[in-house]
Amino acid sequence: MDLDQPVSTSKVHTDEAGVQRQQMMIAACAAGNLPLLQTLLSAAGAKKGDAPVEPKWIAYPDSIAPVPESGPAATSTLLSQAVIHARPNILAFLLSMYPTAPAHHVLYDALAHPDETIFKLLYRHDPAIVNHEFESQHKTALMVACSEGAGNPLLPNLLLDNGADPNEGMGIWGPLVCAIDHGQPLSLIQKMIASGAWVRSAAVNAAVRARRLDALQFFLNHCTIYDQDILQESLRKDVEELGDKEIIRSVDGWLAKLAK
Repeated sequence: MDLDQPVSTSKVHTDEAGVQRQQMMIAACAAGNLPLLQTLLSAAGAKKGDAPVEPKWIAYPDSIAPVPESGPAATSTLLSQAVIHARPNILAFLLSMYPTAPAHHVLYDALAHPDETIFKLLYRHDPAIVNHEFESQHKTALMVACSEGAGNPLLPNLLLDNGADPNEGMGIWGPLVCAIDHGQPLSLIQKMIASGAWVRSAAVNAAVRARRLDALQFFLNHCTIYDQDILQESLRKDVEELGDKEIIRSVDGWLAKLAK
């Protein structure tokens, strides 16, 4: 570089009015202000039936082109605000405005902010979300619903009611283990098993680790454990190290029945 040459200080032109309009769209989605959102989208040239507007990769994964400042804000950003802030009127409008918008782009937000009406709108838009897998985490929608909505069985129940597979995701450390690890109630654990979830040693060990006596007793007394031989070898040692008398008593009783 020639240090005697002046350095260019020219800047890329910014459409400040367009940027402000996009920010107002995002705020309108969060606030549930549908009339304002409709006015802003119309002013940006958006119309019903449009393809979703999203940033585009120029050179993956280092360079991305934002949405044009003169047009609407990114569709996924608008949808996300409607989902996070539980604005079903906004979500329904946006999904009708952009009928090909992928519901799974905001599915994680929906699972992390449980709301029955929001979930049903996304499911109606794309029923496949019930078995969606988040590839970067190797977790299914059911697993994320159990972990992100810890202790709240609302969305896991809705997913199971609509066909979610209780065995998909991370092998033996799938939805059943996830439900135990994140404090989901016994009723949901029982529903998973009624929906076809296999009970393996990983689920029993998870119940021991979490001191979930209710789940442990249900597994040992009412379920077929598919790798029972592996479990017998390790379970007594694990529960003795834990030192919980009720859990030790339950495991000893189960092992005694097997020995007969």
